[in-house]
Amino acid sequence: GKAEADVSSQLLVVHPETLSEYVQSNAMIKDVTLEYGKHFHKRIISARPPDAEYPTDLEVPYTDYCDLVVSMSREVQVVIGTFAVNQLVEQQWQSGKGSQEISKLTEEVESGKSLVVVTGEGSVFRLVSIIALRIEQVDGSIFAQVGKISNSEISAACQLPGAKQERDELLSEAVKRIFATKLQIMEGKSDMMSSSRHVVEKESKEYGVQTRYLRTICTMRYSADGELEAPSYLADEPVAQLASTGKEDVFVPDDPSFFQSLRERPVFAVWEKQGKAAIFAWLSPEQFEILSGSSGEAQLKAWLALVDFTYEEPSVDNAPQEADQVDVDDAVVESEYDSEVWIEH
Repeated sequence: GKAEADVSSQLLVVHPETLSEYVQSNAMIKDVTLEYGKHFHKRIISARPPDAEYPTDLEVPYTDYCDLVVSMSREVQVVIGTFAVNQLVEQQWQSGKGSQEISKLTEEVESGKSLVVVTGEGSVFRLVSIIALRIEQVDGSIFAQVGKISNSEISAACQLPGAKQERDELLSEAVKRIFATKLQIMEGKSDMMSSSRHVVEKESKEYGVQTRYLRTICTMRYSADGELEAPSYLADEPVAQLASTGKEDVFVPDDPSFFQSLRERPVFAVWEKQGKAAIFAWLSPEQFEILSGSSGEAQLKAWLALVDFTYEEPSVDNAPQEADQVDVDDAVVESEYDSEVWIEH
């Protein structure tokens, strides 16, 4: 047969004998090559609907270089990251920039807390891979995390539930872990429909380098009947809250009918312990669209402020479980997941 290129292309010819000799002569290249091949193969044999499209001669889903590096062992990630940071140091030295941020980034690369890569074009950036679950009912309602309670204080943020992808973890494995550790109330009640990848790049002020966010959205269909097995709450009347608290700064919505539609939605609290919980709700597509944007922030805060979250002891089955210990700063992961990058849908 004959292959014809529609765009300007380059053809790379690799001789296996020469490659094998070169790999065997360099321990670092050998380790990276073995990890690359291991995870590429793992994705080939697991690529099938609904998790991903079937592989073709031209594309194997989720085998971009960055996807594979995210899954590699910590030791290999440190090797790749150290090389990338050295490239960054050289670039900044040539441009005359400071090195305080680079020092912090170097420490995090060496400890396994940050992952940094350099592309074939010479671009250097941090990598963060996130799995988000878009669970929908037949009527289109979306299961969203609308806030959390920490030290009895409510913080509001409307986003899809999810978590950072761990090393040596396929998409299907990450989804199972999220259900097992964060969404027990949904475990076994949703079927995977499809997945899609969204890539966002953003300058990190803390590290002085571009950060590439690999966000995989898994669209799922809620298949269970009946109510969720979690404490549910409804918002009080604003007037009743004023009478009970004595506060005069009652929120006045720009769209009273929209705010009323929120108040009619029950919210669910998944308690980890007294004073700490994740807050969820079924939202219409319109509600999710508004509340996950900056324009809906005030309405979301006002809605949750009207809810009296009375603590209920979680059942053994539904209590959030501690995930396996990983070499990641959970506070950093949570703050990055909660950032405006992930509020977008």
